[in-house]
Amino acid sequence: MEMQAAPKPKISKKGLEEVSEVIFDQMQKSGWWRYSDVRRFDRPIAGDINNGNCEDWADEAQKRFGGDAIWIEQYKTCEDWAHCVLKLNGKYYDSFHLEGSSNLKDFIKVSKIEFAKYKEIIDKEDEILR
Repeated sequence: MEMQAAPKPKISKKGLEEVSEVIFDQMQKSGWWRYSDVRRFDRPIAGDINNGNCEDWADEAQKRFGGDAIWIEQYKTCEDWAHCVLKLNGKYYDSFHLEGSSNLKDFIKVSKIEFAKYKEIIDKEDEILR
């Protein structure tokens, strides 16, 4: 008799928060960079996951909930950026979008904002959360 894998749990905001915590732990333990200038060991925030660890987040979410970890095109004028998200049941998820969105234009890194504006958003989030 062939054993079947246990079904994946239903995706939820709480479950994706747990995914973020796993990635925060990994980042804090190994050190992480914000804007590639200084290696840090304090507790990262959601924007830090999306600034270099988005693939780890999407892979972990995929393991837990299914779906596909996919790279989406970035519409930036200054650099070739890429962003990895979880795609599941017609929605896209990343560490900012724990409830998912069916519109990729809702994602900060796809919304055609310049890097300076992105940096301002992340720094403001950092001030609020710390």
